Amino acid sequence: MELLRFSAFWCGAILFGSIQLEEAEASIMKPRRLCKFCDVQATSCTGRGICKVECDITSICPNDDDVCVTIWRKKDDNFTFDTVCHNRYEKLYDLSLEDYNNTKCEMKERKGMGSQFFICSCSEDECNERIFFNSCKLRQNYFTF
Repeated sequence: MELLRFSAFWCGAILFGSIQLEEAEASIMKPRRLCKFCDVQATSCTGRGICKVECDITSICPNDDDVCVTIWRKKDDNFTFDTVCHNRYEKLYDLSLEDYNNTKCEMKERKGMGSQFFICSCSEDECNERIFFNSCKLRQNYFTF
């Protein structure tokens, strides 16, 4: 009888321990955000409509608070994109990321950056690959009959 109690105790302990281990692994193995991640590079995107970032690098963001960011600049006749992972609570180029809860990257113009400068941030994997300019105008045109 004592052997049966001993076996039941260890079976329960093993079962309980394995359930706790699975829960711990689930929180430890939480995947991080994936973002397009390229340094400043030339683009043919003119800052209108929808553009696809020409970036072949996908990065695993290092921090839980990171979001995907894309910056588009026009200086003279040159257009560039810059894509990064960035902590949503920290400033980037002295700018706060205000729209990081979006599922898509909707560009917003920022003045005083030394060139025409648009930035967007979003919180889905690789959401900084497709860029939406003039999204309010696009929505208005879409719903106009």
